[in-house]
Amino acid sequence: MYQITATDVSGTYPPATSDPISVTVNAYASYAVADYTDYPATSVVPGQQNVNVMNLIVTNPNAAAGPYYKLVGVTLTVSTSNNNCISSVFVKDSAGNIINSVAWGGGSTQFVPVDALSNTASAGIAGGASATYTIGLDISAAAPDTGFNISVQQPLSLDVQKLDGTVLYVQPNTNQFPFTSNRISVISTNTSSSFYNFPNPFKPGANGTTIQYYLASDAKVSFAIYDLISRRVKTIVGGEQQQGGQIYRYTWDGTNDIHKTVIDGVYYGVLKIADKEYFTKIVVIK
Repeated sequence: MYQITATDVSGTYPPATSDPISVTVNAYASYAVADYTDYPATSVVPGQQNVNVMNLIVTNPNAAAGPYYKLVGVTLTVSTSNNNCISSVFVKDSAGNIINSVAWGGGSTQFVPVDALSNTASAGIAGGASATYTIGLDISAAAPDTGFNISVQQPLSLDVQKLDGTVLYVQPNTNQFPFTSNRISVISTNTSSSFYNFPNPFKPGANGTTIQYYLASDAKVSFAIYDLISRRVKTIVGGEQQQGGQIYRYTWDGTNDIHKTVIDGVYYGVLKIADKEYFTKIVVIK
């Protein structure tokens, strides 16, 4: 038996308590539990495919004898006011197989069906078990230079049901809603504008700074860091042949070629591709 007490927050009416209410408690939970893990912040180029951004974990909290659950679909939200970066979004199972792929139009939200048809226990999530789904994106060929993330905004963004079609409330586990991916940065395929480091400035240490560039075609590449009087401080790439059509990233921890930490100041990254040179300014602080 339960009773409900209501309080008028304006103070106009005194608190009131209901008559006793008889409540029958089912032996099985009528909710699902959800959590997520994100992939590291990443840079992409227009037209890049198969970019994994988030893992969703859906758990059936019942005992093994309880009802099976299924993730029917998920609503995703992009952080830009309208979508100009994503051409399509897909969901993979734990084995990496694509369950479904949906074109993403110009809106800021997109519903992706996952398992709307199956009503067999073999395809569901058993009591006490969890299922992991990977959310990924294909980047539009016309995507501008910008940054964005995607998110699962609220419990209702996850359509989790029993196999008989009963819709379940979704309760967060470790992470609270919204489930938000790390930042995805779209960079130009122009080598000059894609050559930069982040964070900048940075403090020397294990995390250091990430330096990246896009290489359009196969070429011999050298990359080193110099101080303001053109002394070479650190060799990152020493004249190696690299394959074009991809982004290259390197981490500099702020040490020189003899493993000593450099002093505060401004340094320059010099990237040599075939017979061309590109420059980016790197600031070290302590």
